[in-house]
Amino acid sequence: MARKPALTRRQFTGQTIATGAAAVAAPFFVPQAAFGANDRLNVAAIGAGGKGTVDIAGCARENIVALCDVDQARASQSFNRYPKATRIELTR
Repeated sequence: MARKPALTRRQFTGQTIATGAAAVAAPFFVPQAAFGANDRLNVAAIGAGGKGTVDIAGCARENIVALCDVDQARASQSFNRYPKATRIELTR
């Protein structure tokens, strides 16, 4: 007589779907931790204009402390967005 498998295909599929759904949904139900003053990085950016604007925006939750760019006109958007950051001006 054939032995019945401990886990059927239907049970395996159901458990796999349930585990996958829990993994996908978990970030939406777990509260995000609040950042304190000591939990943030101090970020300085060289090349604050152009593509640097997007890169700096990706670090917006951190402390943007210094911005530097050769082209002041291209970096003006970053300079205006982070007025507390120290501006380091370079010449060509």
